[in-house]
Amino acid sequence: MAARIRRCLGDGKSATDLLRDAHRALREKAAQIEDDGARLNYLRLSLHREIVAAFDNDEWPSADVYASPEGRPVASEVPA
Repeated sequence: MAARIRRCLGDGKSATDLLRDAHRALREKAAQIEDDGARLNYLRLSLHREIVAAFDNDEWPSADVYASPEGRPVASEVPA
């Protein structure tokens, strides 16, 4: 999530670094799960699929996911 916020704020370098770290951690954790079904369920979690899609295909979730109920971007409220 931090990578997505940094990307929304226009900090592409930080977003890329954070995404790379998240992807590495995801792979390492998945490799520790011995049961094939449990590992597959872990990798199917929506956040994990989003990490893989962003890392592998540069497909990031819409910035709209950060809109508050009032319609203003939540990311703009996050300190840099």
